[in-house]
Amino acid sequence: MESIDKLPTTRIDQNATPAKVLIAEDNTLNQKLMAMMFDKLDVKVDIVSNGQEAVTAALANSYDVVLMDIQMPVMNGIEACEAIKKATVGKSPVIVALTANSLEGDREKFLESGMDDYLPKPLSLEDIRKTLNEYSS
Repeated sequence: MESIDKLPTTRIDQNATPAKVLIAEDNTLNQKLMAMMFDKLDVKVDIVSNGQEAVTAALANSYDVVLMDIQMPVMNGIEACEAIKKATVGKSPVIVALTANSLEGDREKFLESGMDDYLPKPLSLEDIRKTLNEYSS
């Protein structure tokens, strides 16, 4: 597998408006890796470290997509998703669940909890590109 640094910079769909993205992830290494991957896609992101910070950021900014880690301190991803959806009825961002603990039935569980989509970790550049293309306007 090539290192992220050696991957070419690739944009998301040229016809799509770049998405405004929030990443909610408590692991600093994962934060850095995701920031590098989004940089390769030429997409700027904001990064927060827990669910409460995600709620605060989502209410203060107009994000198109929120990548939400499930297991975080202070407030977990499901609780944060519920709070964001409740406070932004009708104008909620797309919230994509992220988890390294990918078990059978997780996707359905996260969608039933209010998440709009689900991506298992580790993320690939192609996973991110497809997700952004799907949810960019």
